Amino acid sequence: LEGFEGLVQQFNENIMYWEEYYQDKDPFQRELPEKFGELTNFQKMLILRCLRPDRVIDAITHFVENEPSLGKDFIEPPLFD
Repeated sequence: LEGFEGLVQQFNENIMYWEEYYQDKDPFQRELPEKFGELTNFQKMLILRCLRPDRVIDAITHFVENEPSLGKDFIEPPLFD
């Protein structure tokens, strides 16, 4: 996939970073090494989905809140009278 070239090699060369990424309580907030730091938030969520599927819901929430075309209105339930 475009943007992910060299990911396996980068993973093998920096296994300590990826272990820390895996152990992090909020890995989506971490900066990715080298050129992978330039990926879009959606592409970063794809990496997260492969390594930490348990954290994807939090990443999606963060993504929607910070996406200019979406925002908190799409996260928070409406108030009922």
